[in-house]
Amino acid sequence: MFSRFRGQKAPKVDTVEEVVSVDGSTGIGKTTSVVPDIEVEGVANAHLKTFNKLHEFDPNLPEDLRDAVDAAAENHHLNDELRLEHEVNDNSPYPEVRAAVRNYDDGGPANTVRAWVMGLFLVTIASGLNQLFFLRYPSFSLNSLICQLVAYPIGCAWARWLPEWEFNWFGLKWKLNPGPFNMKEHTVITVMANCSLSGPVAYSVDTIVALKGFYKRDLGWGFNLLLTVSNQVIGYGLAGVCRRFLVWPAAMIWPTNLVSTSVFYALHDHRKSDPEKTNGWSIGRYRYFLYIVLGSFIWHWFPELIAPFLSVFAFVTWVKPNSPVINQVFGGTSGISLIPITFDWNIVTQYILSPLQFPVFAMVNIAISTILFFWIITPALHFSGAYYGEYLPILDNTIRDNTGKAYNVTKVLTSDLRFDAAAYKEYSPLFMSQGNIWFYSMSFAAISGVLVHTALYERKAIWARFKDARVEDEDVHRRLMRKYKEVPDWWYIAVFIVMFAVSIVVVQVWDTGLPVWALIVAYMLPMIFMIPIGIVQAVTNFQIGLNIITELIVGFMLPGRPIAMMLFKAYGYAPMYQGLLFTQDLKMGHYMKVPPRVMMSAQGVATFWAGIVNVAVLEWAFGAIKNICDAGNTNGFICPTGRSAFNSSVIFGVIGPQRLFGMNGLYKNFLWMFLVGALTPCLFFTLTRMFPKSKVRYLSTPLIFGGVLFIPPATPLTYMSWVIVGLTFNYFIRRKYTGWWNQYNYLTSGGLDLGLALCLIVMFFAVSLPQKAFPDWWGTTVVANTLDSLDAAVQTELPKGEIFGPPKGSWS
Repeated sequence: MFSRFRGQKAPKVDTVEEVVSVDGSTGIGKTTSVVPDIEVEGVANAHLKTFNKLHEFDPNLPEDLRDAVDAAAENHHLNDELRLEHEVNDNSPYPEVRAAVRNYDDGGPANTVRAWVMGLFLVTIASGLNQLFFLRYPSFSLNSLICQLVAYPIGCAWARWLPEWEFNWFGLKWKLNPGPFNMKEHTVITVMANCSLSGPVAYSVDTIVALKGFYKRDLGWGFNLLLTVSNQVIGYGLAGVCRRFLVWPAAMIWPTNLVSTSVFYALHDHRKSDPEKTNGWSIGRYRYFLYIVLGSFIWHWFPELIAPFLSVFAFVTWVKPNSPVINQVFGGTSGISLIPITFDWNIVTQYILSPLQFPVFAMVNIAISTILFFWIITPALHFSGAYYGEYLPILDNTIRDNTGKAYNVTKVLTSDLRFDAAAYKEYSPLFMSQGNIWFYSMSFAAISGVLVHTALYERKAIWARFKDARVEDEDVHRRLMRKYKEVPDWWYIAVFIVMFAVSIVVVQVWDTGLPVWALIVAYMLPMIFMIPIGIVQAVTNFQIGLNIITELIVGFMLPGRPIAMMLFKAYGYAPMYQGLLFTQDLKMGHYMKVPPRVMMSAQGVATFWAGIVNVAVLEWAFGAIKNICDAGNTNGFICPTGRSAFNSSVIFGVIGPQRLFGMNGLYKNFLWMFLVGALTPCLFFTLTRMFPKSKVRYLSTPLIFGGVLFIPPATPLTYMSWVIVGLTFNYFIRRKYTGWWNQYNYLTSGGLDLGLALCLIVMFFAVSLPQKAFPDWWGTTVVANTLDSLDAAVQTELPKGEIFGPPKGSWS
């Protein structure tokens, strides 16, 4: 931040004065004071004001640091200004980053044969296994933490056992064994594996499976490869262009990366902790991490298999298992979970990652949203009978017919898979549970809200970074990265242009029904939302998806074209989703000081190769597995996500969103949520301006509307237990045991996640795959026999042959 006046000298004198540290503590002692130099003071003061301007609405910046910067800028006290230079310029201004990322470059090579071989090996294994079991239910998937852990012993064994042979190929020298396995190589391997684990497979796979398995249309290897590669890699081009906004600024924390960096340091550094700095704990990070992994692995056999009642601890429903109202109010599987209790880390993190990674203000916003929309508004409307709530579950993401059953989309399709208006009129309109209504409504509000929020709160910082990438207060990590050659923007732009051309080939050469102009509209969505949603994710750890808005737009724009709808969604949603995953990994490379050009090549090659592996395994599966995607497949290969993609394509691409949200749609009034989402940040911004020191500055429209978009299928049990655990660690423990939190918090998060993942994988191969089960006892049956668990908590059961809603045949 203050690099321009580094080296300028001023005479020093010894003075006795009060020393105020950034954490708020004070002390009296002998300090070095600087006699103000007018030029130095002017530069320092200007930089403080720039810092204030760029961080005016930064919710992660500590309040005491903000106040210290305000005071120094106002009082023109050079001594304070130089102290703040040390606090901010020589480390990150964020305590979370300081706790998890070292403020120096560990050195060591990153671009080694070992890193490339191990990275591509893990990409091949992970993407192949994930693709195969992605077609199965129940399934399992490898995640980045598992690959990060597996890579460590393999890398150490390589360093110990392989010879140090040196080769010279076409002038390029490389060593088979470049020495000790270092963290930069480990980072490159993990980043390459991450490229194959998102989703956990390529997003286009759902489209291909829907086409092959349900529409019975096989467009061939060429289509599948080009669709997958273009759909994945084009996001990489967006990520690179957005680095100056989403990677380089210190304010773009990307909290998920702090767990990964903590695990890197724990695996590579086996020293004991200093008890004076960790509230009396001396156990080393490495040993602590392994203990947490082991404990998590052992414990989760109980809630996941032996005693499922520990998972959804909805004890009120055990007393009244057949009461619809009790199960709707207190149920944790399909109810609103008014008493949210769970002892299962899988329930806490199933949809929204570990709460130990998230900032406190984000948790408070999520709590406000969950309580307001799902503990107050949803039950109020549901139990009032609005939108035929008495015939439907309270929280359910299934589109239903007028008998309360799941909507049978095949009943409204002709033999050539087109919409049959007469059959639709004879069958049923579409109905949604109150929870599903609010899922769509809050999606609408989040999309408009994130644009207005960004324009109000982030416009100054975005404009400053657009004009000059160096205007941002450079923290130590950005300065350390400047010694490496940066990737020119035009490289990433070239990637985007090439992949855009390939996508045009995809929609034009094959009969997809998606015109080029519609493809351009699809691409405009990630280009518009990449920075606004990226800023929200980098600061809060939450991503707002474009899946609902893409379905809505293409459904109104190209009605009756289900294949076009799936491709529009793939090209409108996946580039931003994938691009933000790439951006997150670029920030991890930034933290671990991996050269940018190494990162680009590693991500690009891994993404391309993972797409090829995904398609190859998918084609093999469809040729080798009998009756694949059939509901009665004896081996469980029923293609659950492909079936969901098919159903969505029929509902939004064939039946059309106009029958849900159009002029005559039952839920048309909920389109007003677009306006609500746009006006809410204006209200919050006005209140923040009126009361700049109040807590209202932490209210976030994107979080309130977009942070709970996994409900349903998630329930308030997940979100509220997540809030409780998160506040316990990141507020109470952090305030009282700061040293312990700095040393062990992110390791605790990573250890719990990894132990759970290993437990689920072992359980899958030992229990689920061979179709075994734990013997029944009270702890297994007490939960399984409730209406909540059976998703059958409906207040009014219709007699056979009767319907609810509009009179039969009155809809069109």
